[in-house]
Amino acid sequence: PAYVSSLTDRNPRVVFDTEGSYDVTLTVTDGDGNTDSKTVEDMITLDNQCSPDPFPGFAMETFESGDYASTPNMNIGETNHFSVSAWVKPDGIQPEYTGIVFNDGVSAGLNFRPGNALAYHWPGGAWWWDSGLVVEEDVWSHVALVVTPDSVTVYLNGVGSSHVTAIDPALIESMKIGSYKGWGGRNYKGLIDEVSIWNKSLTQNEIRELRHLTRTGDIPYTDEIVSYYQFNVEGITAVNDKIGTNHAVLNSGATKVVSGAPVGEGNSDRVYVIGAGEVEFPNSETTLVFADGTAIEGEVVVSRIHLEPNVLPTDNPNTGNYWIINNYGTETFEIIETLNFKVHDASPEGLPENALLYVRSENEDADVWEESCAAVDFDGGTFNYDADCEMTNFSQFFIESSVNGDDIVTAIDESSDNALIQLYPNPSTGVFFVAFRDFDVLDVEVVDNSGQLVYSNKLTVSGQQVDLSNLADGVYFYRFINNNQKVGAGKIIKQ
Repeated sequence: PAYVSSLTDRNPRVVFDTEGSYDVTLTVTDGDGNTDSKTVEDMITLDNQCSPDPFPGFAMETFESGDYASTPNMNIGETNHFSVSAWVKPDGIQPEYTGIVFNDGVSAGLNFRPGNALAYHWPGGAWWWDSGLVVEEDVWSHVALVVTPDSVTVYLNGVGSSHVTAIDPALIESMKIGSYKGWGGRNYKGLIDEVSIWNKSLTQNEIRELRHLTRTGDIPYTDEIVSYYQFNVEGITAVNDKIGTNHAVLNSGATKVVSGAPVGEGNSDRVYVIGAGEVEFPNSETTLVFADGTAIEGEVVVSRIHLEPNVLPTDNPNTGNYWIINNYGTETFEIIETLNFKVHDASPEGLPENALLYVRSENEDADVWEESCAAVDFDGGTFNYDADCEMTNFSQFFIESSVNGDDIVTAIDESSDNALIQLYPNPSTGVFFVAFRDFDVLDVEVVDNSGQLVYSNKLTVSGQQVDLSNLADGVYFYRFINNNQKVGAGKIIKQ
């Protein structure tokens, strides 16, 4: 610890300045000077709750007027170089002029017009301007606002609509997330997650590339970012700013619920595609081969997310990540001849025909996965699928074995030099599986946010299940121990 108030008090005050797990030792001395000690390994787990998380975690849910998040003064000053992005899942049609992220002072921010039309307010702009972009109700959508001195552009899932006009600077101070200045009748109802605020004008390229990525990873998209709200600290009304110090707070009945937004740490590529042939996406290590006669013309963005999707088709082993392909070109095209997906940080083993490709739409979070086809082969961690998949549009892609955890030999092996232990699926409704190698036995312990041990078990077979169905939904922390040594730890979400 960085500081301990006393070594003899019953409840000393202890300050830690580095995240991690810490052992606690108690030494008792009797009147004759005899001593006895006991050490509890990893009794305290310190999780840094101010650093950006590489997973969606939780989202804010609002229900009625007065439910929103309030920020302090952002200290941006007057500006007409400004950007906001967020993921929203509106519960039905929103009241007209409902705020998504909106300034408390001069009217400036991202909001809805009647019928869930995406709109804005800004000095010098036009609140009545029609963007032609309508946010679908009860479905996740990525929305953004970009202000420049000569235009305001709103984006819906990477598609922009610009109002070209002279834009005055606006004094940006405190803001509301999910409300138009806190006015009654203009409050958002639904889910909001991944709110990012920049003191600069994002480009269309940046909007499209960061769409499915958290502000972590190789390219975090944090240049000139002011605040980043993920709503991931459960059980409190505080909404930590994961980049700066502008911590927000939930108001009235606003609460935090498990998020299904299709985001996470990963890599993305943006490539302009025209006609047939092979197209490589180097950051996400993906290759697509378009058939002759392909009519596609436009940008294609591939995002490889380095965690599992929020719900899985089955409990069978999987590759531990998924892909989202966004098409900004021609909507329909000829069948793709080849799809090659390189798994992140894993060395697959087994039979290619057991590696099934599942698909669902690009922003979907429901359990509606459809089995598409099996791999024809894999090489060096790359799964190869051919024209038999009959893929004529783009969506989310997920690779999962056709056999369960009890028959791991022909299944997808998630292990690698950097991944000796894999816990999946995460999040889960209660039942998790643990795949491991190079260990004969593993002890698993799960603690809650207070550090209380809520589950422990001894794992003797790779693929053995960890059943947390009797625990309340929420965030927990797990650790794996082998021969009294911690060999792995992390965060787990039960939903």
